[in-house]
Amino acid sequence: MRLMDRILAALSPDIRQRVMRWAILKYPLPALTSTERSRLHRATARNDKGNASVAAKATPALQQRNENVAAKATPALQQRNENVASPPHTPPTPHATKQAFSYSGGFSEFWRFYPKRVGKGEAYKTWTKSNCEVISEVVVKAVREQNGFLIREGGKYTPLPATWLNQRRWEDEPPQASPLSPKTQANAEALRRAAIRLKGGDPDAP
Repeated sequence: MRLMDRILAALSPDIRQRVMRWAILKYPLPALTSTERSRLHRATARNDKGNASVAAKATPALQQRNENVAAKATPALQQRNENVASPPHTPPTPHATKQAFSYSGGFSEFWRFYPKRVGKGEAYKTWTKSNCEVISEVVVKAVREQNGFLIREGGKYTPLPATWLNQRRWEDEPPQASPLSPKTQANAEALRRAAIRLKGGDPDAP
């Protein structure tokens, strides 16, 4: 084997092709023998064919690889898009799920007529504890009869509903009409309360 053939055989196909093309440019073909030109053309043709074969083999593998990557990425991308499109579930707040409390009919009637509507929850607890529902008509009637007395002096001395119920004030005697003028009656009531306080008592006690 000639030296040139041994050198070319030892080179990789890509480098061999470059060397051959360089030789063609450096040394015009007429300077080569017919045998050398044939070998050169055959080697170039084999190299081109080999490159085409490698490309043909690589193309399906590369295409399959791209398809595999796309197949793996598609579910993840779809899940990501669904997560973006669907906001995270937010549990309802206790205020949103809280249902309206239902009071009994008798207590609702009492609450409607009592002049000082404060502390409804506590009043309803006392109403239930005192079993007022069974005597609701008596309690409501007493509230209506005592209304003028309860709102005296602008309701300044009106007890809380829970206090009124806890002290069973529906059992009080109906307040008597006073012959005194409203101003004198207010002064007398103020003096009465002051005297009770001086004795360490509770002026609102029955």
